[in-house]
Amino acid sequence: MAKVEIVEDASIAAAAGVAESNSDLTPRITEITSYSDNEEDIVEEDDFDINESLTDRVLALRDAIPPQLRDNIASSALYIGDLTRSVARFGGRSLWVITSSSLLLGIPLSLCILSEQQLTEMSKSVGMDTNVLS
Repeated sequence: MAKVEIVEDASIAAAAGVAESNSDLTPRITEITSYSDNEEDIVEEDDFDINESLTDRVLALRDAIPPQLRDNIASSALYIGDLTRSVARFGGRSLWVITSSSLLLGIPLSLCILSEQQLTEMSKSVGMDTNVLS
């Protein structure tokens, strides 16, 4: 890879050891020293593990998150889990109390109402029968 740079002729002449009187600007090609074609610098495909699982990749990313932030995230997750567990426990117990109370109070009440309706219907039918006979 090369970088094109415009420099004065005087600097080129001084670098080459030849003095020229031309003061025009000419392009000069310089090599970038950070680039190299060595085999050591090139990442080979052997470094990548095809059998690496998603869990391994996520665990490798934990170094990217600072320890204090990881601790904050973990404590927040634990707090949310505890809160969810508490709400579910309270909701389950409340549902149990409401259901059992409605069964203990509702069934006898419905039977009582049903028998009262039967009595009123019987009294109406007996009253109708007496009116028909007289």
